[in-house]
Amino acid sequence: MPGEAVTEWKRLDQARKGRNNVTKEQYHDAVDKWEMERGAARASGRKPRWKKKDFGGLEKGIPRPKLAIDGEELSSEDDDDDVIDD
Repeated sequence: MPGEAVTEWKRLDQARKGRNNVTKEQYHDAVDKWEMERGAARASGRKPRWKKKDFGGLEKGIPRPKLAIDGEELSSEDDDDDVIDD
């Protein structure tokens, strides 16, 4: 059933968003620690002991399932029936 595919996609997408939020929180915590170290290093006239952490990116989204009727996928590109020959 088409509704089941969309429901599964929504569940997987919510899980992906949760994982991405955890990744963002971990990154921001690491940057906060680095900024504190950088401030302390500047105050004492030295360089920070480690480099700022790279973000690394987020997990890409899962494509939304397409509508399928009788085993054929439909998309907006399948509208070739409307061609008029002059």
